[in-house]
Amino acid sequence: MNFNIFIPIKKGHYRDYAEFLKSLLLPENSFFCSSFVEKIKVIFSLNPVIFLDIDSKDILWVLLRAPFCSNSFAVSVSGEKLLYNHFSFKIWDSKKLRTSKFFLRYKVLLFLKKIKRLKLISIHKGTKFENDISKIASLVTYDFQYYDLPYLSIKNQAPKELSDFPISDKQMVLIFNNTSAEKKNLPELRNWILNSKDFKFIVVGNIEFLGNYEASNVISIQRYVNNDELIYLMNFCDYIYCYYANERPSGFMGRAMQLDKNVIVQENSYLASIKYGKSIKVNELNDLVLRERGNKPFDTEKFNLSTTLKAYLLRGLQ
Repeated sequence: MNFNIFIPIKKGHYRDYAEFLKSLLLPENSFFCSSFVEKIKVIFSLNPVIFLDIDSKDILWVLLRAPFCSNSFAVSVSGEKLLYNHFSFKIWDSKKLRTSKFFLRYKVLLFLKKIKRLKLISIHKGTKFENDISKIASLVTYDFQYYDLPYLSIKNQAPKELSDFPISDKQMVLIFNNTSAEKKNLPELRNWILNSKDFKFIVVGNIEFLGNYEASNVISIQRYVNNDELIYLMNFCDYIYCYYANERPSGFMGRAMQLDKNVIVQENSYLASIKYGKSIKVNELNDLVLRERGNKPFDTEKFNLSTTLKAYLLRGLQ
């Protein structure tokens, strides 16, 4: 039997998760399905299927498969979208329409779990969502990107934007602003960059939050960077910006931890609660001062649930 891994046509962690799962399982017996034609060919097969976009469109594939096959797994990366288990029809608007979809998805997943037609895996272990999501999830693990690098083929590749970059005597901060910009405290970040004299910044992605600001302390890479370039940038910089307002895992921080990098996190946030020796916790970015590199290595085994995850998935072959 083979594993078929459904990959959404999106940039970001979905492809990384697929590569990780294929390497973790049986690489010679695991196949990626990206196009509609590839997916329709295997959706009714007896082989296990892993859905990687359960928080949005893959729920439709799950519903299509459920009446015929029970050998299905799904991965949830946005747990908060699955937990709208209360809904009111009062004051109907676009927000109500959106939350109604979340509400219905929650009820569908709960039903599919009860009739044993879907096994949901969530990456929200240790978050405030863990207890609630356990009601619909069959397995709750840490984010795969806390322990996936040993399973992936990633090289260090310098982005072309750094080819003419002179060696700096200032410490470098890496900021990744491709997705979920609302969580990243951009007004405060802009103020910090504009007034900083101690750091230089590499900003990957959208730099509109800086306005018309141009200065020698900012290098911008206004495009999508692949994993090879991302790992190079993380190794190149002294600090990784993870000063986020969200309450769920950050694959960006997970990669930084695997590389034993200093990360900047917001005091009293979920990311600050992770027991990582090189987290620099601040209430305000302007409080951040120059520090020496930490010397306490990241304990990957503390978060690594790959063995548990592999054993759980391989039951699908029995």
